[in-house]
Amino acid sequence: MIRTFWANTAAFFIAVTYAYFTNTLAVFRKRLTWRNFGEFYQMRIATLLLDDGGLMWLIHMGLGEMKAKIIVNVVIIIINYLCSKFYIFKKKEAAELKG
Repeated sequence: MIRTFWANTAAFFIAVTYAYFTNTLAVFRKRLTWRNFGEFYQMRIATLLLDDGGLMWLIHMGLGEMKAKIIVNVVIIIINYLCSKFYIFKKKEAAELKG
């Protein structure tokens, strides 16, 4: 159990770091900054808590583990995209136009 937890945690941080670079450079075509990096990680940790909570709740409500994970993942992907588009990378556009 402990090995699974640490493996999952390591995978989370590797995946979020990769997602930051991919979203910044390929999806939103922005510059890499420490501020964006910090905001991106904060948002992803918050959605991780929603992910875990939603998963536990749906399983507790009687939904199977696989169905619960699929439903929660779809919701989390949408939330992550919207937060990135309208919060993390959007406000940088306004600052870039001014400067």
